[in-house]
Amino acid sequence: MVSRVPSNLTHPKAPFLPDAPDGFAIARDTDASPYHESTTSLDEHYKVLWAIHTMAIVCVRDIRLAVGGELDFSPGSLKHLDAFVDSYDIEKRNEEDAVVFVAEVGSYFGVVLQMEHGGEWHTSPKYYFSALRFSTRTRGLIETNPFAAVVKRAYGRQDEAPISMKYSFLSKTITG
Repeated sequence: MVSRVPSNLTHPKAPFLPDAPDGFAIARDTDASPYHESTTSLDEHYKVLWAIHTMAIVCVRDIRLAVGGELDFSPGSLKHLDAFVDSYDIEKRNEEDAVVFVAEVGSYFGVVLQMEHGGEWHTSPKYYFSALRFSTRTRGLIETNPFAAVVKRAYGRQDEAPISMKYSFLSKTITG
């Protein structure tokens, strides 16, 4: 397996949460991510996958009533996620609440991306630093971190595209 170097890139406003570009090219699937530590064993990898899928389901349970719409793991449900992210004042939350918020919403977003485009998780020991990798027709292999996308939107609403728009951009990049 891959070594844990480099260390995790963190968001400047929340050094306990991930940061990364929205979709960047990497040379080979076996390459380490330049933005997060990697798991070093299959056992650790599968534990992280379990945590991501569990948190996606917890997201549905926890925010279903707040979003006023169905969270059914479809791309269309991401507009409900956008409304929730925009209504959640992450800067007024403590570290634990912010991490749970990012873990739940990022897991949901990641699972939607994976279900629609067949990406593979490139896992990190802190599962909410994990990223998805996709084979594209024109750019080769790309990596994107759905958790970092949530962090950037939550902390920079005015400057960051909504999750549903990031999904559209990534979809076009993957299938383009």
